Amino acid sequence: MSENHPIIDMSWHMADTPLGQAKAGIALRKTTPLESHADWKIVPRRRDVIGLLEEQSAQRVPDLIPLRYYRMSDSAFTFYRGTALIMANDLAHTPTTGIPVQAVGDAHIGNFGMFRSPSDRLVFDINDFDETATGPWEWDVKRLAVSVEICGRANGIKEKDRRNAVARCVHSYRDHIRQFSQMDFLDVWYDHLDVEAALDHYESTVNGKRNRTLRDAALRAPVRDSDHAAAKLTYLDSGEKRLRFRSKPPELVPISELQDYADLGVLRERLDALYDSYRQSL
Repeated sequence: MSENHPIIDMSWHMADTPLGQAKAGIALRKTTPLESHADWKIVPRRRDVIGLLEEQSAQRVPDLIPLRYYRMSDSAFTFYRGTALIMANDLAHTPTTGIPVQAVGDAHIGNFGMFRSPSDRLVFDINDFDETATGPWEWDVKRLAVSVEICGRANGIKEKDRRNAVARCVHSYRDHIRQFSQMDFLDVWYDHLDVEAALDHYESTVNGKRNRTLRDAALRAPVRDSDHAAAKLTYLDSGEKRLRFRSKPPELVPISELQDYADLGVLRERLDALYDSYRQSL
């Protein structure tokens, strides 16, 4: 998030009833009209975007920075995916209703995917929370909507179809928020998008034919589990008869090879403390 982010009014409280919540939202349109979200303009003395990236890179592992920039340079969409800080800095100067949420922080379309839920059902949901922070709910919606447009451009989707996709994305968000407002907290918590049911509905309403691309993606999703990750990232040490992380610098580097970046003794102590804390929380 940007150092210039708007001050969030933490005194805000949600109304007790769905009707009260709806009235509160409508009242906020007087101070923050819907139309105020439509336009974005470059503000005077806008932070230099390259400077923002360099500032962020100063906190990263030096050997990984060229790889990150290389991946970001592939397309406008990959650049967009890697520059949440730039968009947060720009959004910091836009109108907000002042309703704080625990935002995803980087809710672009590439951070959604299919995976097995704890109940062993294949679901579609957000799968990346490393940018999560308390902030305006509007930021998540805007970042997601823009990502649909940019992703569509990168894949050669026609302008009319891109516009429809963005509109459907925002409308779906609105409709689900309305549904959630009528539900109990636990029902919202356990709500999910079942992939099989969603695919059946999509195919029956579009053209009645199976979508091979989506079906293939659904078939691949279940095998991307912890066993798949272990086979990809580790090897069996024949001497110690235990799994060890592979060494594939600069992307995958075992702790034992990090002497150039950290005090290994201190790092191990921190990891042990983190693990103990996690175990106690369970």
